[in-house]
Amino acid sequence: MKKIFGVICTILVSTVLLISCPPKVEPSEPIGNQSLVTADSVIADAVSIDEKNNVTVNLGNKTGNLYLVISNLNNEDPFSSPSVSAPTLKGLGTPSGTKSFDVVLESDDIDGISKGVITDYVEKVVEEPLPLIESNASVKAPSGVTQWSSPYTNLDEGASYTFVANKNRSGTVDVTATLQKKVTKGDKTLFIFVENSQWGTNAGLDQAFVDAQAEAFLPSSGEGIWELDEKVFGPVYGEIPGWTDAMTTGLGYDRIAKNGYRIDNTNEVVILFLDINETQSKTSGTGGYFSSLHTMVNVKGGRATQVYGSPKSNEALMLFMDAYLSKNDPAGSQTTMAHEFQHAIHNYQRQVKKGWAIVGGKLTQLGCTESTFVTELFATLAEEMVANKLGVSGPGNNDETTGGLPTSSTKLINGRIAQYLAAERYNLLDYDGVSTKGSVFPYGLNFSFGAYLIRNYGPAFVKTYLASEEQETIRHADGSATENFEAITSMLAHSISSTTTWEELMRGWGASLLLSDVSEARKPYKMLTENSESDFWFNNAFYTGNKIASANHYGFRAEVDILGSTSRSGTTVITSGPLVYNSSADRAYSLIEGKKLHPNTNTFVLLKAGATGTYSGLRIENNNDNLRYTFVLK
Repeated sequence: MKKIFGVICTILVSTVLLISCPPKVEPSEPIGNQSLVTADSVIADAVSIDEKNNVTVNLGNKTGNLYLVISNLNNEDPFSSPSVSAPTLKGLGTPSGTKSFDVVLESDDIDGISKGVITDYVEKVVEEPLPLIESNASVKAPSGVTQWSSPYTNLDEGASYTFVANKNRSGTVDVTATLQKKVTKGDKTLFIFVENSQWGTNAGLDQAFVDAQAEAFLPSSGEGIWELDEKVFGPVYGEIPGWTDAMTTGLGYDRIAKNGYRIDNTNEVVILFLDINETQSKTSGTGGYFSSLHTMVNVKGGRATQVYGSPKSNEALMLFMDAYLSKNDPAGSQTTMAHEFQHAIHNYQRQVKKGWAIVGGKLTQLGCTESTFVTELFATLAEEMVANKLGVSGPGNNDETTGGLPTSSTKLINGRIAQYLAAERYNLLDYDGVSTKGSVFPYGLNFSFGAYLIRNYGPAFVKTYLASEEQETIRHADGSATENFEAITSMLAHSISSTTTWEELMRGWGASLLLSDVSEARKPYKMLTENSESDFWFNNAFYTGNKIASANHYGFRAEVDILGSTSRSGTTVITSGPLVYNSSADRAYSLIEGKKLHPNTNTFVLLKAGATGTYSGLRIENNNDNLRYTFVLK
């Protein structure tokens, strides 16, 4: 796309497609006439924007609602407070009428959007470079060093084991658990432990529950979560390059692995069901977590202080699952396991697999400190990938049979799409910042963007990204790292193709949201079915035989605070589908005109309902170089 007078223009229709503005011209010349491309015709002179940014759209014989999508890229400072203001749209007018909603939700239902949803807990582990005592030592293991071995291999069902775990109130504690299920399939072995206090009483886990979760993760036949996650995202663990015995010389540790301070290549996975939240809640809280800490070796024997200063490791590829939430919603627990297992894969592929090296005279594990946005984006994709295979509705809360909208009113106000609708005004990339607005909001943003990517570009970009050697962080002399916005966005875009840009993805995502209930929409603006009107599945989405549901953002509902106030003091509305300004009096564009837009967001404006013939009279003022404009006819 080319930028003209700070304005990028694209026009879409629901049969659709894209057209770009011509190369930039001198300010004294008009931008010139454009064409509107549809599925069956080309309409000449469709869009023109003069030197004062007056907009004219010639629709020819097409009719529909004409929208403007304002994309704020803000490449310069994406994680700061909003700095770009919504432009002034002269000639837009203000709609009249009173507030009206398709459905008025009870306050308890609205609370469910931000409170009654299972969230993810990711333990933050800072891995400092290790001092190398003898950088030029001969390649010889220190005398008396014991080779690491898995503490789980020889355990049988009924065995007791004490783990280290993080609970939301108690912090790091010892958890005594019993091995309730051990499954071996080929070279893979799954161990499922249950905290003793949650077996039969309290959360009430029992053998039937454990058997069902084991069958979902590593089934006796066919493919389960373990195999499917690895098929799409790659191996969960393997060898770690770059280690030599010399790297341990002089450090005085008495245990070591062939992989150094990481556990050796293993095909064992441990899942522990425990009371993470300590609230006995069956509907909200932390659903589960993965921590890379537990892939480290306790190098001073037993469970003593671990190499990086972190207290104790369980020495396993390990998932921690909340017992209460899992027992209340076994299907949701299964997609959460897929989510957390993807974190384990991501950790190996992007961090651990990069290996060891001596950097600046210090022993350092290579790899990058990943952006939370990226890790959660990929983990949310894993939720969706396994849903149909497991026979569950999945993160979007779609109907399990048709792949379309659910019939349950409760499902319409929960799930990832409802979370997106409640959070769409917030920065897609600023996971931690958005979490302060609502703990589930980032998951909604990630799901919506990931849903767009997978339905329009397929799954190949996933492995391309994970295999990339590019760093998405900037490393500093003191060992710390900060997120590199430009690297993150370019890596995602270039994982799709060498010519794809972040701008294309942001604008395509925005247009696809408006068209997400239109089955005729074409890629790269497609969110609804690729099949018949009664079949809302995308076939072979992640792999041959896989199906994922449509990502229709209409029908789902959420409470939205137009002014973005955390205290809910601003204008609030119930929105079904993306929040469209100027569609009614309570959501007039004047409410946000001139106010700050968060980076990496799309803002939707209705220019004219039932547009036909020629649309004119709109002038864009107070434009910012970070803003891009897309026109959609629906």
